[in-house]
Amino acid sequence: MSIYVPKKQRGCDENMHIPTTHFPLWNKMNGICIGKNIDTFKLYPRRMAFYICSSKSAVKRSAKWLVANGWLEEIQAPMDGERGGGVYRVVHHTEWVRKRGLKDCPLRDFSLLEEVA
Repeated sequence: MSIYVPKKQRGCDENMHIPTTHFPLWNKMNGICIGKNIDTFKLYPRRMAFYICSSKSAVKRSAKWLVANGWLEEIQAPMDGERGGGVYRVVHHTEWVRKRGLKDCPLRDFSLLEEVA
């Protein structure tokens, strides 16, 4: 069975699938993971809200949406309380398309796709 993923140069990327209200959180977490060369990220909503110019409740809402839609994998659930942070792994576009298939990708034109493993 062949797997097809969008060609990067055609413009299909994470920001085409993640709404603008949730993308800043995903983008910041991804940047920190890449910068520190780590696989998982401990999310403290209050601290992250400061970095993405948002509120603590908006960060929690975005994290919940990103987990529900497959853009974050929850490694450890967030603890209740003021400083309770959850541990997450950021899912990238190619992996997301491989897991979910093309039904959720707006680029269904096969001329815009390339075959991978």
